[in-house]
Amino acid sequence: YSKLAIPPEDVLKMTHSIEGFKLPIPEILTLLKVAAFNSRKDSVKGQKDLVDILGLLLFSDVEKSKLIKLARDYSMDLSLLKMAIDKIDNQTLKYLRLNQHEFSKLKNKLIL
Repeated sequence: YSKLAIPPEDVLKMTHSIEGFKLPIPEILTLLKVAAFNSRKDSVKGQKDLVDILGLLLFSDVEKSKLIKLARDYSMDLSLLKMAIDKIDNQTLKYLRLNQHEFSKLKNKLIL
């Protein structure tokens, strides 16, 4: 097991309910995934982390300002997020049913 980038007790304090399930807010999930990606970026699990990061950024309500504040609060380097976005390839886009043109348009939304 690896140490979480955000202490579990803090994760439990920053939750919301979706369809009756209590889940961490998307900004916390994104930061946890970025930290996981950083430690395993050259593996199959790292590729899965990329898909998860992109899915969170594109299809959930991640607030950039909240993401930036939380990253600062936990001394996380957001350049890791940019690196993750830059590593997204056509295979990852295909998995998410996006083409390069669609991703290019959406990428502007993702840039911090």
